[in-house]
Amino acid sequence: MPRRRIDRFLNKVLEEFSLRLKSNEWRGKEHDYINLFAHKFLIEKIEPGAAIEYPTQIGIECGVLQPKKFIKKTARKDLVIWKKPL
Repeated sequence: MPRRRIDRFLNKVLEEFSLRLKSNEWRGKEHDYINLFAHKFLIEKIEPGAAIEYPTQIGIECGVLQPKKFIKKTARKDLVIWKKPL
């Protein structure tokens, strides 16, 4: 997926997310916000032809390979959007 395409997609979804947060009293911890964003705002936008077409392109608290020069082989990331499913 082209970088600009995912950037436009995420900018739109993040704007919707921030408007939702500003318009209500819901509060939570960082992992609560990440889960809400992924499950409510990203998953609702999944469709053929969209920047994210499959739920398995979204990872929460998943390991990501690090460059070879790093001591640890992977690092845990809060939210990852993969180019391809699985």
